[in-house]
Amino acid sequence: HMEYAGLPGEGLCLEDGVKIAKHLAGKGVDALDVSAGIYETMNTAWEPVGFDQGWKMNGAEAVKKAVRIPVIAASVIREPGYAEEVLKEGKCDFIGSARAFFADPDWMRKAREGKEKEIRKCISCLYCMETLMAADMSGTPMGCAINFQGCREDKYSDEMLKKDGEKRVVAVIGAGPAGMEAARILAMRGFSPVVFEKQGEVGGQIALASKPPKKEKTGWLIDYQKYQMEKLGVEVRLNKAPTLEELKALHPYAVFVSHGSNPIMPKSIRGIGGANVYTPVEILNGTVTLENKNVAVVGSGMTGIETAELLGDRGNKVTVFEMADDIGPGIFFQNLIDVMGRVSTHGTKLYPKHRLVEIDGTTAAFENTETKEQERFNFDAIVVSLGTSSNTELKEELDKEFERVVYLGDAKQAGRIENAVRTGYLAAAQLN
Repeated sequence: HMEYAGLPGEGLCLEDGVKIAKHLAGKGVDALDVSAGIYETMNTAWEPVGFDQGWKMNGAEAVKKAVRIPVIAASVIREPGYAEEVLKEGKCDFIGSARAFFADPDWMRKAREGKEKEIRKCISCLYCMETLMAADMSGTPMGCAINFQGCREDKYSDEMLKKDGEKRVVAVIGAGPAGMEAARILAMRGFSPVVFEKQGEVGGQIALASKPPKKEKTGWLIDYQKYQMEKLGVEVRLNKAPTLEELKALHPYAVFVSHGSNPIMPKSIRGIGGANVYTPVEILNGTVTLENKNVAVVGSGMTGIETAELLGDRGNKVTVFEMADDIGPGIFFQNLIDVMGRVSTHGTKLYPKHRLVEIDGTTAAFENTETKEQERFNFDAIVVSLGTSSNTELKEELDKEFERVVYLGDAKQAGRIENAVRTGYLAAAQLN
């Protein structure tokens, strides 16, 4: 994949890198840290989720063959098993990473002790880069989406958690990233969390987010959280949406509500309840399988684009419509470049500035936001991806019945992984 690092025939090539390495070794340098990519080739320097572990190892390998000093290699290395393999093959002498240790500062200790399952592996979501770049302008410090303590170690650490739970029961409704993070921290504080999950598996939206192509790493967060539940002995009741009676029977000290969000399907759009209209959830969880069809995806947020990519991979002819002036509004540019690079290989058509007005069977009518004219298109299927809104089920009853009811993640406000983990952590850490 080395050709991805930069432009063919432009700038420094691998041969140049090897020459420079030899020169430096001759000048008495102690070790060489080999990577690739600069600000202009952003995604090859700090990679989004679409890059595989070890994709640029051949750079380090070529340098190692040419010099006699230790070579350090960085290449999205996340798993101790993989790191060990690369070292055994003699491709480099040391493994380098930055994000791996931001997501889990104990990565090395856990690897050494053979506790690989306990590692909170970086999912390459680039929240760190996004916040780092915004930090100058926004006052929001840099952070890690899956490790709330990252960059906040002075205020939040495992040692600082009050250990005053005294086995008091806390009901947690929903085992997505917010609910499981809350349960983890509650258990560490000595509470007895009981987690209810209406699906047959934990993970919530993340279980769906890991389904599009090249998104498997996102599922690592669920693996980590699931293992934490087992290790801490947290009771998780699957296939169980609790009734008010079941919750009352627990006599909970508090109820944490983390039952997520639902796709927005605006009733104002005529025909949106039609037989050929689907939500991204139905496509991603496999309830609906579309193959070799002509499909529209309405809405180009991350979910919309990733759903379009999945559909394209299955041989569908895909057209993406977006009301905003540009495709992918609000998506961090590195992630947008990454996913759009793959979407474009399917010949996906893109229509920004198009607002869905109505659906009539297999015909979708859009208003061009510039010309205000209506345009009609025919499709076999229409996938509506216009965001999500908090699930408000049981809200009134819960607020009335229990003294301490806390909303987390999407149930509080529809957001991203960072929002889920942060609200889960804080709700559990601050419960008094």
